[in-house]
Amino acid sequence: MPNAHPLAKRKNLRLRDLANEPFIFGSRLGWETYRAFIDSVFYAAEFDPKIILEVYGSVGIFGLVAAGLGVSIYPDCQLQVQYRNFAVRPLVDVARPVETAAIWYPRTLTRPAGHFVTFLEEYRAATDGTKRAVTRFRGSSIERRMKRALK
Repeated sequence: MPNAHPLAKRKNLRLRDLANEPFIFGSRLGWETYRAFIDSVFYAAEFDPKIILEVYGSVGIFGLVAAGLGVSIYPDCQLQVQYRNFAVRPLVDVARPVETAAIWYPRTLTRPAGHFVTFLEEYRAATDGTKRAVTRFRGSSIERRMKRALK
């Protein structure tokens, strides 16, 4: 929400606190899975959000929210991102995790993709204290290629 929003003064919010707010979300086309998750959250809270804008990407959502056009709900990984005129507050009554999967084929892993895999593993380790990113390789030649791709 924008920093000037009255609810931005609070440290935590409940979903019901946003019941009368205009919402900005990613469009259903391209955000199908996340929007299904959001729909289930609102269904459980027994109210329909007043969605005024649907945009293509995250930057659009954040920009429109920062401009004061509405509020949005986004995974908590965005708590680490700082925006001007933008306040992020946790919803204490929404505890359902958003699962994300990353799948790659080690034989065709490019150097940039290898760096991205490393980032994902480090992010996972930093956020929950484990290195549980599941990686499966078959054969030592693939492992050697993976190591070369990460250099």
